[in-house]
Amino acid sequence: MPEEKSKYEKILKQQARRLSNFTGCKLNQAQRSIAIDFYDHKSLKHLKVSLETGTAPSDILQLLEFDGSDAALISLQRQWIRINTAFDSIEYLKPFERIDVLACILNLPSDELQLLVSNS
Repeated sequence: MPEEKSKYEKILKQQARRLSNFTGCKLNQAQRSIAIDFYDHKSLKHLKVSLETGTAPSDILQLLEFDGSDAALISLQRQWIRINTAFDSIEYLKPFERIDVLACILNLPSDELQLLVSNS
C-alpha cells in the first residue's frame, strides 16, 4: 500500500500545482479545493488517510487516475453536479470556464474533456 499512497499523493500534488498555476491561486487554496470540493472530503488530510487506508470510494480512485475510460467517465458523471455546485462557491474559480478547470485538474486538454463528456 505505501506504493499506492505515494502514487496518489503525487497525483494530488500535481493536480494542486496545475490548478494553482492555471488560476493563480495559492497552492494551499488549490489543495483545499481539490480535497474538499472536487473529491468531497473534509480536508486534504482526510482524503490522504482514506487513500492510505484503502477506504476511498472507487469514484475518487477513478478521478485520480482519470484516463477517459468508461469507468472514469461514469465516475465523473456521478460527481458532475456535486463538483459544479461546490465550484460555484469558490471565488477564484468564477472567472474560468468550468470545463477548463476540470480539464486542468484531470490533466486533459479542455477540448478532449469536452468531447469525452459530450459523447458519454
